[in-house]
Amino acid sequence: MAKDGFVRVSPKHGVNPSMAVCMFCGEYTGEIALMGMLRGDVEAPRKVVLNDNPCTQCKDIFNQGILFMCVKGDSNRYEGLDWFTGKYSVLREEAMSRLPFTDAAKEEIIKKKKAALDEETWDKLGFNNVPEKG
Repeated sequence: MAKDGFVRVSPKHGVNPSMAVCMFCGEYTGEIALMGMLRGDVEAPRKVVLNDNPCTQCKDIFNQGILFMCVKGDSNRYEGLDWFTGKYSVLREEAMSRLPFTDAAKEEIIKKKKAALDEETWDKLGFNNVPEKG
């Protein structure tokens, strides 16, 4: 989108639409992004992650416990959406007692209902061993 808030129409691709997908499950969210003229007048991708908001189905799953996300690099520094590896797990609050975090960290995670873990911590805690849904 142009800085003035208007979509510049592409001579080749028109409004150049993309369909938004959930960054967690990859399913369509029902949103359409009008990309317009992109650098090099390229065609917009058919699917695009627009934000880190979960879709309705993922939100329902996340509300059942605490969301843990595996991230690249420093889990405290989010730059765009490329920090997320695509791995996530939801634990019930009772399972927090088995994790090797300080009491203060556990309280903070429970309060926020989510936590980002770097890949090394993710592996050490055994999240890669959790069976996948399906």
